[in-house]
Amino acid sequence: MAREMERLRGEGYRYGDMVILLRSIGDRAGEIQRVLSAAGIPAVTPPMAGYFGTPSMEALLGLLRYVDNPLDDTALLAALALWGLSADDLAAIRLSCREGAYHEALSAYQTPGPLLEAVTDFRRRMAEYRRYAAVYGVERLVARIKGELAGPWTYTPSKRTTFPPWRPSWPMPGNLTSEEVETSMSF
Repeated sequence: MAREMERLRGEGYRYGDMVILLRSIGDRAGEIQRVLSAAGIPAVTPPMAGYFGTPSMEALLGLLRYVDNPLDDTALLAALALWGLSADDLAAIRLSCREGAYHEALSAYQTPGPLLEAVTDFRRRMAEYRRYAAVYGVERLVARIKGELAGPWTYTPSKRTTFPPWRPSWPMPGNLTSEEVETSMSF
């Protein structure tokens, strides 16, 4: 892991751009933190409660809540963050239909342009996720979403017509050599 992190640093990434996720903190987190610190790499092990409060986790949890209940406007707004909609985009949706709940405004939104394309993609994807969860269950849905959203992503507004509306901001596992994968997986 340390070698991979140093390689990424050589490509211009900051340590703050990197994260190591574990299934559980257990004893491994402390061990990994000590190894990275010994290699001169700043490392912290945040409390788990803080992890679920991060904006990306809030958005993912909101997406799951919205898939479960499409009438939950709070979850809807969190899920829309995954589509990169800005505050101006959200306001445009609301202004197009000022009456009723926000999910009703989203359903009624029809103004042609990139925002409509993003909204249409969002509605289609959420319906697909609901069908998938009904057949395969929540665990497999989470795995699917994780696969579709895996890695650190950078939103690119000009590419709103594709899902997800982000591009990887560093090499994904598919781009790594087998040696790099083995190095990044060993503790």
